[in-house]
This record gives sequence, structure tokens and C-alpha cells, in this order.
Amino acid sequence: MKYVFLIIFCLGSVFAENIFRPLTLEQAHKFAQKSDKNIVVYFEQENWKPCRLMRHLTFQDKNVQKWLRQSIPIKISREQNSEIIGEFDINIFPTILILNKNKHILHRIEAFLSAQELLKIVNYKVPSVEISVEGHHMNLFGRKHSVKGTMKNGSVELNDISIEFEMPEGIKIVESSWTKKSQSGILKRDGKIHISHLNANEKIEFKIRFVAKFQGKHCIHVHFTNKRISKTTQYCVTSQGMPALLLEAIDEVDPLTVGEYTTYIVQISN
Repeated sequence: MKYVFLIIFCLGSVFAENIFRPLTLEQAHKFAQKSDKNIVVYFEQENWKPCRLMRHLTFQDKNVQKWLRQSIPIKISREQNSEIIGEFDINIFPTILILNKNKHILHRIEAFLSAQELLKIVNYKVPSVEISVEGHHMNLFGRKHSVKGTMKNGSVELNDISIEFEMPEGIKIVESSWTKKSQSGILKRDGKIHISHLNANEKIEFKIRFVAKFQGKHCIHVHFTNKRISKTTQYCVTSQGMPALLLEAIDEVDPLTVGEYTTYIVQISN
């Protein structure tokens, strides 16, 4: 079990190393001027415990990795780049410098930081969305069933959003609608909605009426996806048989001729 843990640990470290681009500072500067991105320079000292913790813990965090990909991240080792270390007066390891496209220092972050501490300093907001679906979880098959729900965005603006309502076999949508402030629409046949932009804390409301063609449990999956976040929730309803009475009339004398009377036994069953 000890060896399995070590293998996973090392693989994670390699993954973190690949986040940093194999560029010199001058090459990163040229890319920054063309792309108008910041440069994130990570200064480290090999075999120094705080630096190892940054590699194995902080840089493993998915949100830290997303933040780094928005910039041009490079890594500079104390053992190999003494001139740059002296140019920026780096005396503490690890140190992170965030430079603009003109190589001016925007942030200087010294010593080990956890992922949460680092993201707080650089003011990186983690995207989030809440999806809620309401409706009865029991219905008669063949009858219309209504559900409504809300998708509320978090504190980060999102663009190019895809929303999909994955309907199970045996469910037929008879009516649908969605609204977002002044925008509104209906579900397409493929159950998809495309939203170009969603402001922070903005919400999308939707309503669906459907009919279950047969009995059983039916689950609708709602997928919310864009480049920064993906979330899925489900709503399930159980469709039961229609309530009915069977009336059966049985004549005692058969055949019955015109003008004669007969007696019928009426049986009623649920």
C-alpha cells in the first residue's frame, strides 16, 4: 500500500510541473505582449520543503491550475538562474511574482501558501452554479406532469453556456419555457438551450410539462456546462397506472329473444 501511495504522489507532481511552460523569462515576456496576459513566475529551490509542499499541494488544486492557465506561468530554479534571482531580489523560497506584459510587478507572494490562501491573494473567484428542480415525485402515466426549476449563477460571470435537459425514454415534452431577465424561449427538440452570457448572481428559470408513456421511475438529467464549470442534477418521478373500474354485465339466459326479459349480474372490479 505504501508503494501505491508514492506512485500516485509522484504522478501528481509531474502533472503540476507540466502546468508551467518551458519558457525563459524573455520568451514569456514576448508572449505576454502579444496575448496581453500576465506572467506568473514561480521561484523555487530544489529539495526545499516549502517548495515541495507548493508542488505537491498548492499546484495540485484544480482552481489554482485554472488560474495559472489564464496567464503565462513559468518556473525558475534558484540553482540555475542566479541572474534573474538577483534582478528581482528573490531572497525567500518559494516566491511567486505576477508581472504584467511590461514586466512590472503586480504581486509579490513569498513563502508557502495553501491553494485557498493563494487564490484569495490573487482575487481568483471560483465559478459556481446552483440548480434546483421542484415538482411532485408521483404521477399517473398518461397525464401531464409539471416541474419547474432555477439555475442561479455564483459570483463569476460566465459566457457560452450550454444547458441540456436529458429526457429518458418514454417521456414526451408537451410544453416548455425558460426565462432570463428579458430573454425567454422554449426547449428545442434536442432539449438544449444556449445562453451567450450570464451575469454574476443571475438566474435562469424553466418550466416543463411532460407525459409519461408507461409506468415506472423516470429521471430527467439537467446538465449545465461551460469552459469553466460543469454541473449535473436530476429530477425523478414515478408514474403509476391510471385508476379505473371495470364494469362487466353478464346475462343469465342466452339467447335472448325480442320482447323477453332477462336478469343481468353486474360485476365491478378495481
